Amino acid sequence: MNYIFIITIGFEGPAVATLVSQILINVIQLIFTSRVIGISFFNIFPWRRFGYITIVNFIFGLLFYYAKSVVSLNMVIGKIFESALIGMLWAGLYLIIFLKEIKSQWRNLNKSDE
Repeated sequence: MNYIFIITIGFEGPAVATLVSQILINVIQLIFTSRVIGISFFNIFPWRRFGYITIVNFIFGLLFYYAKSVVSLNMVIGKIFESALIGMLWAGLYLIIFLKEIKSQWRNLNKSDE
């Protein structure tokens, strides 16, 4: 698969091939695990939450990509600081969106210790 993706995609081909193979292996493992323990494939993993988080990250990626193309901070503060600033903004927005869920999960984790 690496060879095919190097020819078709270029230098990023092996990374894409690794991503595809890892996703495929993980799905196959989930299918076999669900069969062995007798739980439905759709109940073995929190698919809805995973999908929501994936959509939020995709939207963030698009927004930050657009913002980076409009406002070029790397001329002013440099590429490293620009990346750090974008990362901090991403984490802050992510925390704001998921704060309620994070607090709920934190309480559940601490409840089990008692």
